[in-house]
Amino acid sequence: MSSGFLDLLSTQLKNNVAFYATQLHTTSQNLNAMCNKVFGKTASDVIAEHIIKEIKRQLLFTNKSVSDIAYDLEFKDTSHFTKYFKRYVLQTPLQFKKAANT
Repeated sequence: MSSGFLDLLSTQLKNNVAFYATQLHTTSQNLNAMCNKVFGKTASDVIAEHIIKEIKRQLLFTNKSVSDIAYDLEFKDTSHFTKYFKRYVLQTPLQFKKAANT
């Protein structure tokens, strides 16, 4: 199931454990248990790692605005997107992009 989960993450990136559990024909609890066993992390932490990696990729290698990236990744609004990114990276998306370009 872990490889199926990772395959889904690489093709359908959503910040929603229940979505992946449904796609894998299991429960959120089972998906969390599998992630804890295989990765030593919760399913939401595994998802967050992939989302952050994709955000960084888009910030560095596309000309998309922060709000366009937020919209593409189905965040409610840019403010929520910025807080989410900062929680994991300790910088705002713009700070990250600026630091990477110096």
